[in-house]
Amino acid sequence: MMNIIKVDVAEHWQKASVMLKDAIDLSNGRHTIESTYDNLVKGAMRLYAVYVKKIITSYFVTQIVIYPAKAVLGIIFCGGSQVIRYIKEIEIFFKNEAMINGCKGCEIIGRNGWSKVIDNIPSLEFQAKGVFYEMDI
Repeated sequence: MMNIIKVDVAEHWQKASVMLKDAIDLSNGRHTIESTYDNLVKGAMRLYAVYVKKIITSYFVTQIVIYPAKAVLGIIFCGGSQVIRYIKEIEIFFKNEAMINGCKGCEIIGRNGWSKVIDNIPSLEFQAKGVFYEMDI
């Protein structure tokens, strides 16, 4: 059974930073481990843990992105294992989080490799926009 929970940064950062490091390093300097930590502590970003059978398998970092005409839940980083295996459940969870937080959609900015995942699971609602994926809700 998979479960996603918003977690305390101080309690989880040591383990989360290891799992998220590669994703953060791929941001081309837009983010660092330190800037991500600072934004999590300030509440500008949120940290979620994915539990499978009570074991943390991955972490996600989100941020509400305010555009002039709408707000969306940005899934900024993910790292760890079993993300692909539970991708539909993860999508449903964050879609609900977006609605709860008054957002009109979700977006993911990721590596080209995500296109293989997104394109090969027809039930996912994300649509490729280059390496930018989004859905309206």
